[in-house]
Formats: sequence, C-alpha cells, structure tokens
Amino acid sequence: MSFMTASCSESLSSLTKVFPPIILKISLSARGLFSFMAVLVLASCSRPESTVGLGIQPGEDLLNAYFSDTTSLEAEVVAEDTLRSDELSSVMLGNYADPVFGYTETSFYSQLRLSGSGITFPLSYAVDSVVLSLPYSGRSYGKRIPQSFSVYAVTDALYPDSVYYTNSTVATDKSVNWIEDPGDTYAIRPNSVVVIGNDSLIPQLRLKLKASFADLFFTAPPENFQSNDAFLEFFRGIHVQSATTDGSVFNLDLGRSDAGITIYYRDLDNAEPDTALYSFVIGDQAARFTHVRRSYAGTALSGLTETTPVDASVFGYVQAGASCKSHITLPHLEAYAAAGRVINKAELIVPAEDIDIRRYPPQGQLFLLTRNEEGQDVILPDQLTASHDIGGVFEPDTLQYRFNITRWVQQVLTGELVNTGLFLVSNNSGVSVNRVVLHGPHFSEAEPARNMRLRLTFSD
Repeated sequence: MSFMTASCSESLSSLTKVFPPIILKISLSARGLFSFMAVLVLASCSRPESTVGLGIQPGEDLLNAYFSDTTSLEAEVVAEDTLRSDELSSVMLGNYADPVFGYTETSFYSQLRLSGSGITFPLSYAVDSVVLSLPYSGRSYGKRIPQSFSVYAVTDALYPDSVYYTNSTVATDKSVNWIEDPGDTYAIRPNSVVVIGNDSLIPQLRLKLKASFADLFFTAPPENFQSNDAFLEFFRGIHVQSATTDGSVFNLDLGRSDAGITIYYRDLDNAEPDTALYSFVIGDQAARFTHVRRSYAGTALSGLTETTPVDASVFGYVQAGASCKSHITLPHLEAYAAAGRVINKAELIVPAEDIDIRRYPPQGQLFLLTRNEEGQDVILPDQLTASHDIGGVFEPDTLQYRFNITRWVQQVLTGELVNTGLFLVSNNSGVSVNRVVLHGPHFSEAEPARNMRLRLTFSD
C-alpha cells in the first residue's frame, strides 16, 4: 500500500427495486493483518503541499493531512431490477443492437381518450386517412435509420392510477396490425418540423393506419362516446412497437394534446361533402408506459442474470432503462478508523472508456446509491446537503465521472452507516437507454490514473 502527497435528484424515484449485492468476505486473519499493516503505513504518510478543496473539516484539522488513492476497490456488474415507467415525461419506442450491450427493444402501451364527448359519426361516410401522431421529445439513441412499426389494439384495461414497470405487459389483439402497410418505413427525425399542406407541425412521427380502423368507431353505438369512462370501456388503448431490429430508440412526448389518432373523413349524406376530422387524444391524463426487453447474447454481459453478476475489475458497465449497474465494494475502508484517521475529503473517480461515445453517448450524469440495514436502496448523505455537491456529471475533457462522497465515508468509519458498498446507476433510467463502459479498479497496472479509484485526504 503506497501513499503520495496531495496535489492540491424523476430518476431516483424510479430506482426503488434492486437486486442484493454480492458480499465479499475476508478472513479474520487477513483483515487483522491488513489493519496492522495499515496502521504502520498510515503513520508514515506525507503531508499535502496544498489544502485546496479540503472544505469539510476545519482548517486546524488539516495540519496533519495526508493523501491516498490506493484504497482497495472491487467491482461487479449486477442486473438492474425493473423500474417504474408509467406516466413519465416521455415513453420510448424503437429497437437497436449495441455491439457492447446487446439488443434493446422498447415499445409503449397507451390509452386513447375523447377530444370531446357526445360525438356522433355519420351513417354514410368515406374515410380519407387515419394518422397516429406521436410528438418527439428530442432524444434518440443508436442509428437514426428509417423504421417500420406495428400498432395493435389493447384488450385489457389500462388504469392511470396503476403502477406499470419496464417489464409490464398488457394483453393485445395481435390478429390485426393497424399500420396501413406494415412494410412501409418511416424516417426518425426528432428535430425536424413536419409540413402538412400550408401547416407546420412540431417534430412528430406520423404513422398511417388502415382506413378500416375508423370502422371500429363509426359503426359503434353512440353511447360509447358519451364520456371518457364509457369510451375507455369500449376501446382500451394501443400498443406500438418497432419492427426494425437495428435502428434507434427514441423518445415521444405523449402528454401533449396533439398526440393521438386523427380520422379524416367525409359525410356522404351531404351533397358536396367536405373533409372533416375527429381526434382521439392521448394527453397527460391517459395511462401510458414503456415496455423494455433485452438480450445480452454474444456480448461481455452474456453471463449477466438476475442472480449472477459479471466481473467489473477491468471494465464496468452501466445502462439506463432497467438494464445494469455497477456495484463497488470497499472491503478495507474501516482500516482508516482502526488507525485513528479522520477523513477530510473522499472522491470516487470513475473513468469512462472511449468506445463509440459519439454514436452511443454516455449518460450525462451517474448517481450513487447505497443500501441500508433493511436492504433498501438509499441515496448517500452527500446528496442530501444543499451546500455539498456530490458531482457525478460526465466530464468530456477527462472522460470521467467524479463523486464527492466524504460524508458517506465519514459515517461508515464512525459506524453510523453500514459499509454495503456503492451502486453506480444511470440517471433518467425510466426514459433513456443510454449506456457507458467504465474502467474498473484494475483496468491498468501501468497507468493507475486510468483506474476507478478512491482519493482520500485524511488527518490525525
């Protein structure tokens, strides 16, 4: 063990279910030997030449401050449990094949609602077109190539007050794909205005449905359209999924009033019928959620299951959308308490691997969670203090994430918190599939600055 002188919050609510960590066991003899050696080595550390950034302890406590970045870390990748994906800021749609993380498939379920009650449709009519409008929310991930889609009718009820997760499903009628031509492809343009005639519309995906879709409503008894409750009992909703296996996953804002299905038709009882329209909207009151399915076959994560972790000593992996996270353990951290040391500052530094970060950009921020004595995931005390920035923002210049976890380390050493390790998780997990490849604690023996590491500044 060597030491050197010092060189000078939608997302968390969806991360409430996790798998138990793998506990690393150390024999009593090994633990005792390490503690004895740590006391000897800690006693011989050098003082830092600067106290820049050491704002946790009072100035007089830094007279005997020392620095270390060789604290033992162990890491593994564990499967993320399901996340809530209902009524979030956006849903995800699309599929993509990742060379590192495997195959990701996303689809969504949603109710349709009346845009006005008491509507009556003509007995004699001609349908010009039926369009499903899905406004983008500006984010996409993967290859932005044209995709084909399927739209199915939901046969089980959806409820806005129910909880739906990324692995939730609802029964649908697969006998009819309501897309007008299932072989058609649609360009994915999250930032392009749509021009219809003389009208400019917000960026949106517009899927053409079969004209016969209108018959479901035009031939139905009028009482089905007297209220939304009656309509939702009659028509339960839609399930939309991509049929393209290697494209992109993109986000849609279904909470907008212009998300829904519009039927353009003519009343043939009129001598000169004009085209009329009626829209069944989605909007922010509709029940809706994203479903996610994955396959890690043929990748470094192929052995990852709900009960089997993957070693992350060299490379770690984190992916949003209920995929995977990294569990970091610090088996010898308590040795600093045994040596009577006080932690002035603790920084966890996590470098990222530069693998296709232009096509697959890493998460803009990662979060750290720990586990309490009841086995529940909780945020770190460093996240609870307004005056204390825990960090975790991706630094593109240095290709790393940096976390200030001083309070967590201090409370572990004082016995206020149990050392269950740290879980490195993605932000925006319910509305994103972003991923990042990380350097593990043993990434490089020759260049330790490229490893995941804990930088500690401590004093007597």
